[in-house]
Amino acid sequence: MEFQWIYVPWIIGTLIATYFLYRALKRIVKGIISYRKLGKEEFKKRLKEGFESITPTQKSKGELRGLWIMQLGLLVGVIVTPIVRITGFWYWIEILLIGSFVLNGFGLLGKWQVYQIQKKQDEVMKSLDLTREEQNVNE
Repeated sequence: MEFQWIYVPWIIGTLIATYFLYRALKRIVKGIISYRKLGKEEFKKRLKEGFESITPTQKSKGELRGLWIMQLGLLVGVIVTPIVRITGFWYWIEILLIGSFVLNGFGLLGKWQVYQIQKKQDEVMKSLDLTREEQNVNE
């Protein structure tokens, strides 16, 4: 079997998918261990508290990561589809991928702007809290 360059994107994609699946599996295993240690009610209580304590900035950061991964996948699709050329309709797939790439790009830009604003708000809130604490100490 001779090496072909067409295998490179498949290998890279497989490595990336394996990395993210490993991270997800690791988190799932930790959750199962915690569930068995804490019991059903305590686990649910802590899980609910964890979901409620997520800040909007953390949520935006997670969404940004997901959008970047999606953008990368669309880019790889745009590059690989003409190489593979599924006979008869590969150009329709290419048009869909390019349109999705553009739409996702605008979504990524918008979410990045929201994240930057939320980050600035967090910094202002921290400085206000520090100012308040300094005033309380001086009294």
